[in-house]
This record gives sequence, C-alpha cells and structure tokens, in this order.
Amino acid sequence: MSDGIDAGAPSHAATSALGKRLTSLARSMALAGGLVFLGILVLVVVSVVGRKLFAMPVPGDVELTSVTAAVATAWFFPWCFAVSGDVKVDFFTNRWSSRTIAGLESVGALLVALLAITIAWRTSVAVVSIRETGEISAILGVPTWISYAGMVPGFALLALLAIDRFLQELKVALGLAPGQSSK
Repeated sequence: MSDGIDAGAPSHAATSALGKRLTSLARSMALAGGLVFLGILVLVVVSVVGRKLFAMPVPGDVELTSVTAAVATAWFFPWCFAVSGDVKVDFFTNRWSSRTIAGLESVGALLVALLAITIAWRTSVAVVSIRETGEISAILGVPTWISYAGMVPGFALLALLAIDRFLQELKVALGLAPGQSSK
C-alpha cells in the first residue's frame, strides 16, 4: 500500500501549475478544517465540564458540533486527494508499467471528479432549497443552509484537483508527458 502523505507536495510527478495552486489552496482549507476541529474540541470540553461541575452545558453544543464537523470534514477531502492520502492496494499493479498505472490513475481521478462534482452540485441545490424553506436548528435557531453552503467549496476544490490529476495522468498514460503515476 502507498501512504502518500509526505510533507505537503502531491505525490504524483505530473503536476501542472494550476494543480500546484489548487494543492496550496487544499492545504490551507485542510488547516482551516483542523482549526475548526480544535474549536469543536474546546467547545465539547467546556460543555462537558460545565454540565458536570456546574449543571450548565453550552446551549446547542451538539448542533454546533455536528454542523461544524460536517463542514471541516468536507474541507479535508481535497488535501487528502492532493497528497494521495487515500488507501491504494498496489499488490497487483506494482509490476506494471508507469504508463499503465497512470492510465488506471486517470480513470480513478475521473471517477473522483464526477463524484465530487455531483456532491457539490446536489449540496448547492440543497442550500437553495433549505434556504427557501427557512429551516433553522432547534436550539440556537441557526439557518441550516449555512452548514451545507460551507461544504460546497471543499467538494468543488476536490473536483478541480481530480480533473487536474485526470489530465496529468492521462498525458503520462498516452506517452505525451514523462512522469510517474501517483502510485
């Protein structure tokens, strides 16, 4: 298996200038997601301590946790893809040529792009629909559409990174560019 999580650069050799900029944006988005999770940690600790010691939990702590965790999680997907942080089992392919592997990687990247585009699109549709209905959270009264809207940039960036990877891997697979696949 390939861990692919190195110090920050994408592991595939065929990286375009656009891909490098998108990867930098993905890193920033993941760091922001990490800060959101740190905020969630602090919120949960304060709420639990307040509940146990003073019978005063943070009102809406579960609402805030679920909404922010969903957004932060969506923000991690582009970075994971950019550094090939997904699990790959290369037992069968480790002896194949780099062009063949790049061909497989291009198909995989295309599938990721199509999935990310679909999720971003449907989440955007949900934003509009939920906003029109005026749905709010039960305790704090926060408009629900805000959390959905926060997830869209993560999936849109994932789609852009996957399209870039698809094009770069396809060039390698077709012999139009030297390089190694993101194996």
